[in-house]
Amino acid sequence: LVAALASTVEAASQSFASTNGTEAVNVTGDSVLDLSSLIKHTQDRRDLRMLDCVLDMELHNRWVNMMARRLATADATVAKGAKMSLRFNSQLNNVEMRLAKLRQKRNNHNVTCSRQRDAYTAHKVIREHSQNLLKKLPGMGDGVAGDAIGGIDGNLNDAATELEHNAGEAGRRCTAGFASMNREASRMYNRREVVSAKLKQLVSTQRLAVQAQLARQKGLKRITGRRENLKLQCKEDLEGFKRRLTQYKRARVDAARREGKDPMHISDCATITWAQMGVCTKKCGGGTAKFVRRKISDASPDGAQCGEMELERTCNRFQCPTHCEVSDWAGWDPCNKPCGGGVQLRHRNVTTAPKGSRGMKCPILAETQQCNVGACETNCALAPWTDWGKCTRACGGGHQMRFRNISTPAKDGGICPEVKDRTEWRECNARECPAGGAASDFTCGEKLDIVFLVDVSGSLPAEDVGKVKKLLGDSLAWFSLSTATVQMAVAASASETKVLTELTGDEDEVKRAVDNIPAPGGTTHWGNAYSTARSMLAKGRPDAASVVVMITDGSPNRRFVPSKAADALKEQGVRLGVIAHGDLRYLKFRLQPFTSDPEDDNLITMADLGAMNGKGLMASFCSEPVGLPAPGSSTSLR
Repeated sequence: LVAALASTVEAASQSFASTNGTEAVNVTGDSVLDLSSLIKHTQDRRDLRMLDCVLDMELHNRWVNMMARRLATADATVAKGAKMSLRFNSQLNNVEMRLAKLRQKRNNHNVTCSRQRDAYTAHKVIREHSQNLLKKLPGMGDGVAGDAIGGIDGNLNDAATELEHNAGEAGRRCTAGFASMNREASRMYNRREVVSAKLKQLVSTQRLAVQAQLARQKGLKRITGRRENLKLQCKEDLEGFKRRLTQYKRARVDAARREGKDPMHISDCATITWAQMGVCTKKCGGGTAKFVRRKISDASPDGAQCGEMELERTCNRFQCPTHCEVSDWAGWDPCNKPCGGGVQLRHRNVTTAPKGSRGMKCPILAETQQCNVGACETNCALAPWTDWGKCTRACGGGHQMRFRNISTPAKDGGICPEVKDRTEWRECNARECPAGGAASDFTCGEKLDIVFLVDVSGSLPAEDVGKVKKLLGDSLAWFSLSTATVQMAVAASASETKVLTELTGDEDEVKRAVDNIPAPGGTTHWGNAYSTARSMLAKGRPDAASVVVMITDGSPNRRFVPSKAADALKEQGVRLGVIAHGDLRYLKFRLQPFTSDPEDDNLITMADLGAMNGKGLMASFCSEPVGLPAPGSSTSLR
């Protein structure tokens, strides 16, 4: 800009020197007329020099203002860069703080996992303690003593098994925790790299911005200096014209006296300052404009006559602006994140660079937008409610359930409602069960595979074995066994589980199995019993409802392993029921893990097993009765 301005001013100065300069004009003689002619030429050159000074000052002022605006833009760019630098540094510090906290969290997690591993290794010590204890105790036999000793061993082994299981669960939780923290650390490292890259690019851009700022400061200073020099030069030239005119007029006074003329009667032409008429022929790039001056008074015959009253001068000598032109936007780049809110970019290029002080600047060449704003933690999606399921009882008021399955699992830490929050219950078969009647009039018509597990451990009184046989035997007629409706299986559970009959619709075969229920003996070990029931149901009918009922006088010696086996059955959709008889003070709480929901329909407790009959047993676990009479009087079934 400075170089262009200098060349423009130099060209104007050369033009003035060649046509309207202040060099001496060759005027011969020293008469009044000759001196008046010299005054006329000097006045014309003065007026033209004054006009050129005005035009040059306008041009210089234009350049100074433009450079001042550009310097202000550069200052704003540098200030904005400094602000962005502070923000990026703050983001980096935040990332580093989060990484430090994450490292501390990882160290704490590692310590916790180590302690858990050390604590859960206690299962080995417990097993050794159990083995040493059994060596000191007498051999396990039948009866209550044998069941008690087996209970001690069972509880110790069950505790050891639970610890071993918890060790595995803790290991998986530790692994999952480390994996989650590694993912978080990876995101933090990626974030640090992105911010560092932006900061590095900003530093480079800021360096260029500062260089541009310094260059524009120097340019503004140089142009301002040239304007001041021009102002001084114009002042000096105009003062020089004033001195010469004074000398010429004094010389003319002396010449007039020599020629015998009165100097007071000699007057020169007087005009006003040059003024522009109309507009410049070009808005930029150097056009021409017409300037005129008006006569105030005429000259006397011996005075300096009026010169030209119109002339043309160069105007708008600044460079024509070239506006910036850009290409169309390119397509969007891929999103930098698959989820959680990413950013994608698109670019366009400059096809024509801007030129001139009034050239329109280029618009933004890069644009960003958010993408994949969905949260990475995707909650599960639930299917519509299922139809209402079968009633838990044939009569006397049961419950039926409906639930919502998970259609889309949760991802990356998303949440999903608990099973209880996806389950609804309502009452059903509220009419009372009929009193009396023959089994042929009121039977189970449901397609049902039912397995009865009879707890015959050493704590069972011998007389209760007969009650169990009577209950199951009486129920056969009410269940009305057949291959089309109800099939039944029976197994005896103690230290080991003995299958008395597989699932069958043959009533005689089931009767023989019930008659073969062994005498009490051994320990209470339900884990084998439920695993055996699972194997028996695997041989059943796929389209039949499945029920497993435990008949017991107590609770298992081991709870952890049996509860896991019971949970496996529940996960397969098997209904679990328990008929408990005897001392019930602490029994109900210990039996809850082995019953399905609702507990009131699946946990039947009584002091004496003889209080329940075959019809009540069938009504408690059959959902579709056949031949149920119209509502009438009823008696308790338990």
